[in-house]
Amino acid sequence: MYLNEEGKLDGLSFNVVATRLSGILVHDDCIVGDVVVCAHGDESQSVGLTDEDELALRRRLAELGF
Repeated sequence: MYLNEEGKLDGLSFNVVATRLSGILVHDDCIVGDVVVCAHGDESQSVGLTDEDELALRRRLAELGF
């Protein structure tokens, strides 16, 4: 997941979906602004989601109520 690291300083709005998806709430923190969800390749580079990855993401979002 990529996000704007300065989003809070920039006053971006709370992103409830990304916050819940990341599990960061357990650390009393949140994600603000838009995010990009991607996978990682063999050499840890960012790559697009496969169809299976997308399905897993959609299932996880549904489990979270989104």
